[in-house]
Amino acid sequence: MTTPDRVYSALLEQVYQAALEPWHWPDVLASSADWLGAARALMFTPDAGFGDGGFFYSHGVSAEEMALWNSRHVGEDFWTTRTLARKLDFEGSVILDSDLSSRHELMASDYYQEHLSRMQIAWLLASVVLRPLDRSLPWVACSFYRGPDDTGFDEMSREKMRLLLPHISRALGVMFRLRAADIRAASSAAALDALSFGVVLLDAAGKVVQSNLEAEQIWLRGDAMTCADASLQMRDPAAQRAWSAALRATLGAGGVGRVSHFSEVLRAPDANGGAYLLQMSRLPETGRFGALDGRARSIVFITQERRKLLPSADVLQRLYGLTPAEIRCVEALGTDKLEQAAGVLGLSPHTVRTQLKNVYAKTGCDSRADLTRLLLSLASIS
Repeated sequence: MTTPDRVYSALLEQVYQAALEPWHWPDVLASSADWLGAARALMFTPDAGFGDGGFFYSHGVSAEEMALWNSRHVGEDFWTTRTLARKLDFEGSVILDSDLSSRHELMASDYYQEHLSRMQIAWLLASVVLRPLDRSLPWVACSFYRGPDDTGFDEMSREKMRLLLPHISRALGVMFRLRAADIRAASSAAALDALSFGVVLLDAAGKVVQSNLEAEQIWLRGDAMTCADASLQMRDPAAQRAWSAALRATLGAGGVGRVSHFSEVLRAPDANGGAYLLQMSRLPETGRFGALDGRARSIVFITQERRKLLPSADVLQRLYGLTPAEIRCVEALGTDKLEQAAGVLGLSPHTVRTQLKNVYAKTGCDSRADLTRLLLSLASIS
């Protein structure tokens, strides 16, 4: 993948503007489609209709076409069902239509003949933007389409989408986190103070320029982090290193460095065995963050980790025959990504993945969400 150019940098600016002004998402999709060589684009909830917590933003797709999809195909269209069947619905997944079916299978499907062909859609480049651990919540996809007379998307298209996707994820995460506060109002500071989680605004150098009351209370406690000379400092050395790396990646020019998805949290342990979770995103360089400090270039959300109660090792061994290594795997995973758990355990991701498959087989679970529900249900067993 080549170094991102000025067109791509301008596209990222649009993406982060939409985080604060959601009505810009159709413009983001139009610019993204142009960059990817696509005729149409959608950001939507594949398994939730508009009356069931779902939403959509579109480029080149009419409201009438989306109304037809909403009335007949929610959660059951050909591409969505194939994505789920092939277990490609994980956050960060980038999918070509060839990953899901042959051309013959697609064109023989009712979905193509009744819906896609009428919309002049024949090729797909899809991505999973957000995928909540709680599978009862809708997931968000961002898809781009080409027509029957176009050539299909290729591996270069996939790589370009992988470059853009984490930024869309972060911007959408910011939009969801701030929907409880009117960030355009004159009382933006008061609106942020009313939130139950910490919110911090940083300038281009990573210095704090604005914070809400909850964030300041966290710093006053000082058991996980402090704010000295307008700089956030983590109490734990490993967390401090991770924080410094996150700052460099988020504030780096042009989006060249690796940027994590919004759900990839930074964990800052406190002095009492708990932790705070930090999520970070860029902000647009143009305009102001409501009535707040115009120097703000990134936003940080700080929430207290909800420590999940786990059943004792004895219960897991007695009921399901889990080995000590498999129990340590379950305990390390918690809310972390598999790679992070592997680091905690000092094992390779492949080894942890193998242990997790063994845990699934012994417990009858087939996903992290199912395993979490099982563990919570067993937590009260002595």
